[in-house]
Amino acid sequence: MLTNDISSASLLNKKEELIEVIPEEYEDFIEYDGEITHISFPVLQYPTKVKSLKLGQAPYN
Repeated sequence: MLTNDISSASLLNKKEELIEVIPEEYEDFIEYDGEITHISFPVLQYPTKVKSLKLGQAPYN
């Protein structure tokens, strides 16, 4: 997602697959409606290569 390489898999289909494997103790947290919220952030340019930072080490220079 950071480089705008987005899978074409349907979110609703994936949700149905995952609901089947969620333990019963977590069923109270499942939203069964089919509504998807689309969030669009303005992006001027996507990075070609993603750089990672190790936050547990010395400060990044």
